[in-house]
Amino acid sequence: HTAAWKEFLSEVGEYEEQEELSARPSPPGRRSKCARVPAELAGELVELVRNPLGIPDELRHRVWELLINKWVGEFRDGHDEAYYYKICEVSVGPPPPDGLGKQIELDLNRTFPTNKHFHEDGRAISKLRRLLIAFVRHAPRIGYCQGFNFIAGFALIFLPEELAFWCMVTM
Repeated sequence: HTAAWKEFLSEVGEYEEQEELSARPSPPGRRSKCARVPAELAGELVELVRNPLGIPDELRHRVWELLINKWVGEFRDGHDEAYYYKICEVSVGPPPPDGLGKQIELDLNRTFPTNKHFHEDGRAISKLRRLLIAFVRHAPRIGYCQGFNFIAGFALIFLPEELAFWCMVTM
C-alpha cells in the first residue's frame, strides 16, 4: 500500500517536504511549493484515499499538502505571491482590532501544551502568532474566535506555514 502511494506521489511530481518548524516565515515572494493533482490522476487518488489502510503515516504530511493545495490553489493563485508574508509581519499594518491581539496572545500558550513545538519557547508559537494575526488582517469581518488557535496549530503540524494560512482562509 505504501508503495502505491509513493508511486502516485512520484507521478504527481516533486514538491518541497514540510520545512522544519522555524521562527521565520519564507522570504517575500517565495511561496511554499506543492504539486497539484492532474485531472487524469484524480481517480487514482480517490481509490488510494478510500482504501481501508488509509494514508501511510510517513506520507501523510505530503498527501495533506497535495490535497490542501488542490483545495486552496486557485484561490491562493489569485493573490500576490508575497501576500501572506506582507500581512503576517507583526510590525507591519494595523494591530488586530478590539483586543483580538490580546486574545490571540492568551491562546498561544493554550494551544497543544503537551506538544514540544507549542511550548512557550517552541518554534511553532511564532508561526501560530503570525498565522492568526495574518488571518485577522485578511478577514477582519470574521476576526478571531477562540478555537482558531487549535485549527491553525493542527494545520501547522502537517503543513508549511503559508499553506496552513490558506487552509484557514478557505474554511
